[in-house]
Amino acid sequence: MYQSGLKYKKAAVMLTGIIPQSKIQGNLFSKKQQSNNQHELMRKIDDINTKYGSDTAHFAATGFEQSWQMKQQFLSPKYTTSWDNLMEISC
Repeated sequence: MYQSGLKYKKAAVMLTGIIPQSKIQGNLFSKKQQSNNQHELMRKIDDINTKYGSDTAHFAATGFEQSWQMKQQFLSPKYTTSWDNLMEISC
Protein backbone atom coordinates (compact mmCIF):
# COMPACT_ATOMS: atom_id res chain seq x y z
CA MET A 1 0.00 0.00 0.00
CA TYR A 2 2.80 2.44 0.82
CA GLN A 3 4.20 4.34 -2.16
CA SER A 4 7.36 6.33 -1.96
CA GLY A 5 7.05 10.02 -2.82
CA LEU A 6 3.37 10.41 -1.85
CA LYS A 7 2.25 12.60 1.04
CA TYR A 8 0.09 10.85 3.64
CA LYS A 9 -2.17 12.20 6.35
CA LYS A 10 -3.12 10.30 9.47
CA ALA A 11 -6.86 9.84 9.95
CA ALA A 12 -9.07 7.96 12.37
CA VAL A 13 -12.75 7.15 12.73
CA MET A 14 -14.29 6.44 16.12
CA LEU A 15 -17.78 5.07 16.56
CA THR A 16 -18.92 5.09 20.16
CA GLY A 17 -22.20 4.61 21.92
CA ILE A 18 -23.87 2.81 19.02
CA ILE A 19 -26.65 0.74 20.51
CA PRO A 20 -30.06 -0.47 19.36
CA GLN A 21 -32.96 1.92 19.97
CA SER A 22 -34.59 -0.71 22.19
CA LYS A 23 -31.60 -0.67 24.58
CA ILE A 24 -31.52 3.06 25.30
CA GLN A 25 -31.99 3.76 28.98
CA GLY A 26 -34.67 6.35 29.58
CA ASN A 27 -34.45 9.38 31.81
CA LEU A 28 -36.33 8.99 35.09
CA PHE A 29 -37.56 12.59 34.95
CA SER A 30 -38.56 12.88 31.31
CA LYS A 31 -41.77 11.64 29.81
CA LYS A 32 -41.74 9.09 27.01
CA GLN A 33 -43.55 11.64 24.83
CA GLN A 34 -40.46 13.91 24.93
CA SER A 35 -38.30 11.12 23.50
CA ASN A 36 -40.81 10.50 20.71
CA ASN A 37 -40.91 14.24 19.97
CA GLN A 38 -37.10 14.35 19.69
CA HIS A 39 -37.08 11.47 17.22
CA GLU A 40 -39.86 13.09 15.19
CA LEU A 41 -37.93 16.39 15.15
CA MET A 42 -34.80 14.66 13.84
CA ARG A 43 -36.85 12.90 11.14
CA LYS A 44 -38.33 16.24 10.06
CA ILE A 45 -34.90 17.90 9.91
CA ASP A 46 -33.61 14.97 7.83
CA ASP A 47 -36.62 15.27 5.51
CA ILE A 48 -36.01 19.01 4.99
CA ASN A 49 -32.30 18.48 4.32
CA THR A 50 -33.05 15.64 1.90
CA LYS A 51 -35.56 17.74 -0.04
CA TYR A 52 -33.78 21.12 -0.04
CA GLY A 53 -30.11 20.19 0.36
CA SER A 54 -27.62 19.41 3.07
CA ASP A 55 -27.55 21.81 6.06
CA THR A 56 -30.70 23.65 5.00
CA ALA A 57 -32.01 23.02 8.51
CA HIS A 58 -29.68 22.53 11.46
CA PHE A 59 -29.33 23.39 15.12
CA ALA A 60 -28.13 26.92 15.91
CA ALA A 61 -25.47 25.50 18.25
CA THR A 62 -23.58 24.22 15.20
CA GLY A 63 -23.00 27.79 14.06
CA PHE A 64 -23.94 29.66 10.92
CA GLU A 65 -20.68 30.04 9.05
CA GLN A 66 -17.69 27.75 8.92
CA SER A 67 -14.39 29.07 7.68
CA TRP A 68 -13.24 25.59 6.67
CA GLN A 69 -14.61 22.78 4.58
CA MET A 70 -13.69 19.11 4.36
CA LYS A 71 -11.62 17.95 1.41
CA GLN A 72 -14.01 15.64 -0.42
CA GLN A 73 -12.37 15.16 -3.80
CA PHE A 74 -12.17 11.38 -3.23
CA LEU A 75 -15.66 10.98 -1.76
CA SER A 76 -17.62 8.09 -3.23
CA PRO A 77 -20.97 9.12 -4.71
CA LYS A 78 -22.62 6.25 -2.78
CA TYR A 79 -20.73 6.66 0.50
CA THR A 80 -23.91 6.50 2.61
CA THR A 81 -25.70 3.68 0.84
CA SER A 82 -23.13 1.15 -0.37
CA TRP A 83 -20.57 -0.66 1.78
CA ASP A 84 -18.68 -1.54 -1.41
CA ASN A 85 -17.88 2.16 -1.97
CA LEU A 86 -16.17 2.62 1.38
CA MET A 87 -12.39 2.76 1.49
CA GLU A 88 -10.81 -0.41 2.85
CA ILE A 89 -7.77 -0.06 5.09
CA SER A 90 -5.69 -3.08 6.01
CA CYS A 91 -2.66 -3.24 8.23
